Amino acid sequence: MKYFSETEVHQSIPINLLIEKIEDFYLHQTDVNIPERFHLHDGENTVLIMPAFDLDYYAIKLVGVAPQNKQLNKPSIYGTVILHNRKTLEPLAIFDGKAITSIRTGAIGGLSIKYLSKETAENIGIVGTGVQGWSHLLAAIAVRNIKKVYLYNRSSEKSESFKRRVKTKYPHLKVVTTNIHNLIISSDIIVTTTTSYTPVLPDIHPNVWREKLIVAVGSFKPTMQELPDSLLKQTSSFYVDTKTALTESGDMLKAQELHEKNLHISTLKDIIQKQIKPSSITIFKSVGMALFDLLTAKFIFENQK
Repeated sequence: MKYFSETEVHQSIPINLLIEKIEDFYLHQTDVNIPERFHLHDGENTVLIMPAFDLDYYAIKLVGVAPQNKQLNKPSIYGTVILHNRKTLEPLAIFDGKAITSIRTGAIGGLSIKYLSKETAENIGIVGTGVQGWSHLLAAIAVRNIKKVYLYNRSSEKSESFKRRVKTKYPHLKVVTTNIHNLIISSDIIVTTTTSYTPVLPDIHPNVWREKLIVAVGSFKPTMQELPDSLLKQTSSFYVDTKTALTESGDMLKAQELHEKNLHISTLKDIIQKQIKPSSITIFKSVGMALFDLLTAKFIFENQK
């Protein structure tokens, strides 16, 4: 049985190809079975058990999220994805779960950028310069003509390290480490990738948000919230990768509270299949789904074969 390390996962399927594969799945969708995922809480740490079935495969992801790992200079996410034959349940391959999570979340963010950001978008702001910040930058570059990157992180050392990495891989891009207000004002696309319990974006004049896409991927617990109430009040139309976000994410729970549950919700499936157009202030919330892990593992496994 093949084991795909973190490096092998990233080398096996470029993010632009994964974006195309997931988009193609929704355009020609086959039957899938996505059972409800399980959350096990241990203090601030969370363990998720995420199963999914398509016609030929069964996959299960075991992922652990330890927010305090940042203080130990370790990744906050570890995990494993196991791909099986659906009929026999024979295990076929094991994948580094952190890498699968990174690339598939970036690909989902890339699809939101493709469909919901203005076609002329050139500037992206990334709040949180970790693994997801990097994968979303790669995804944005795959679907938009990105020219300038604005970075904000509470740790200036991490921001500068991220900046050097961008300049090494994409020397044509202009990269700026800046304060959060300038990032918001200057960016067409804003990506938040933190596990913050309090909003990382500030209260700011409503007009500043117009024609911008905010891609929020960090908060996955009801107690976490990356987006300020003032921003959530500005629109009653929200875009999500899966409706699970409505019960798991503090941002979406707060949005429902502020609008007394009178929200218009469109999922990624709706966005792709119905070619939905964005509103003037566009918020896309991603919490992930086992289907995306299965599709990513499947594509890598079949390409390897």
